Amino acid sequence: MATKKPLAIDDATGLIREIDLSEALPVANIPAMVGATAGSAGTAGLVPAPASGDEEKVLTGGATYMPIGLAAQKKSNLSATVAPGVSDDLAAGYDIGSLWVDVVANTSYTCVDATAGAAIWERRGQDGAPGQAIVARDHWSSSVAYVVGDGIDHNGSSYFAKVNNTNQEPPNETYWQLLASKGDPGTPGSGLEITVPATISNNIVNLDMELGTVFTTTLSQYVSYINILHTPQGVASTVTWIVTQASDTPYPIYLPEGMVWAGGQDPDFSTPSAIYVLVFKTVDGGSNWVAASVGSGGGGITGFTPGSVLFVGPDGTPSEDPTGFYYDPV
Repeated sequence: MATKKPLAIDDATGLIREIDLSEALPVANIPAMVGATAGSAGTAGLVPAPASGDEEKVLTGGATYMPIGLAAQKKSNLSATVAPGVSDDLAAGYDIGSLWVDVVANTSYTCVDATAGAAIWERRGQDGAPGQAIVARDHWSSSVAYVVGDGIDHNGSSYFAKVNNTNQEPPNETYWQLLASKGDPGTPGSGLEITVPATISNNIVNLDMELGTVFTTTLSQYVSYINILHTPQGVASTVTWIVTQASDTPYPIYLPEGMVWAGGQDPDFSTPSAIYVLVFKTVDGGSNWVAASVGSGGGGITGFTPGSVLFVGPDGTPSEDPTGFYYDPV
């Protein structure tokens, strides 16, 4: 079987002749590929050889190797000095979703149609100027020179300076911008204290301030420990304990460690059926208490209905009748 040999046209004679494979191919005469640019087309030729590390890259029309992910990205112009036009289209390398930023007009655009010669770019809006930082300057003062951006509070509202000013009292809108207005007063509270019954168990009485601040007890055994629970921290607190003495056998009341009687004298709790109003005061969150008994000489108050409201006159005399008694809201 005859061996087939490659044929070629002889450049000199124009005749077909067999090619000797030992002949050198005229590769050196083939020009290198010239990549395209934004302003000119490229030319055909030998593609550039990929360098080491280019095994996962693709050859672009610019005659360079680029990672596949980057090659797939849409062209954008992020430093233009004019707005995009109809010719900024697919032929120019732009596509739907391409971005365009006009750094002179401070505007940005998105391509929504890349048709050649009829590209449509949609404006994304204009970026605002950088905001003015507010500098806290505490309470407004007529003697302070304020500059733009100074923040102050005045009569319960807060403002910042719109222009430099001195001795321009808010809310003068020429100089001050309102930030937050003073709120309306809340609904006044009832001012009433919650009265809670307190029982004695194993000679211990618990006065829990989560339940109330006024407690009532009828003695059925002596009290060796007064335990005041859940005292608020960081503020002074007052607890009132209204004690009704037993009608037959009076029971004593002893203060635990950390409590002392005001004046250093123990009250007399020996009167049957007497009512004793004991007031406990702390200024250190309950670590120490001072106790006092309302009534002449620290004794009991008799002749009143248990749980009733008592009025004390200027001379210290208690009564259930408010007539003629002065009320001091302070």
